[in-house]
Amino acid sequence: MNRCQSWWTVALMLVACGWMTGCGTTAPSRFYALQPLPEVYDTPVPSTSAGDLVIGVGPIVVAKYLQRSQIAVNEVGPEIFYSEIHRWAAPLDETIANVMVQNLSALLGSPKVARVPWLKAIPTDLRLLANISRFDGVPGEEAILEVQWTLMGKDEVQSVAGAHRDLFRLPVEERSYAALVSAQSELLGQFSRRVAEEIQAVGE
Repeated sequence: MNRCQSWWTVALMLVACGWMTGCGTTAPSRFYALQPLPEVYDTPVPSTSAGDLVIGVGPIVVAKYLQRSQIAVNEVGPEIFYSEIHRWAAPLDETIANVMVQNLSALLGSPKVARVPWLKAIPTDLRLLANISRFDGVPGEEAILEVQWTLMGKDEVQSVAGAHRDLFRLPVEERSYAALVSAQSELLGQFSRRVAEEIQAVGE
């Protein structure tokens, strides 16, 4: 092989390697976080004694299929798809609990709402327990939240509001993960309002 042929061989190999490397790259991960809803803070606070109650939030338990960083999408029927690119920025149970604390604090007009076990040293008047069995959806279609929950009294042994099972659904207008997560934040807002109504009833 002469010098010219050798040079062309090397050049072709470099081009091929570059092409293969380019084809093998994946898009960088995108991270998302649920948000408390701005409109919650504009909601008039009802004149009840609920604002004087010490409210504990947690534990918030999420279904096992949600205990991973990838965002779950329910594509068809029972099939769950996990995006390798679109991920939660923090564990979902922790994020949901934090958002619930912020939403309930605003809805009840009370600073006395905090996550358990942060309130371990302070007796709570009520404690929200929740088991989220479904929290997924499809970009461009809908988002779904299914949750079982109750409010425990001061003794944390007996429920003061009974056992509830709620299903919240919301259309997702845009076909993007950002739109899906935004809708999921709205679903948590709806759930927060439902819990706040129950707390207000108990506090009256």
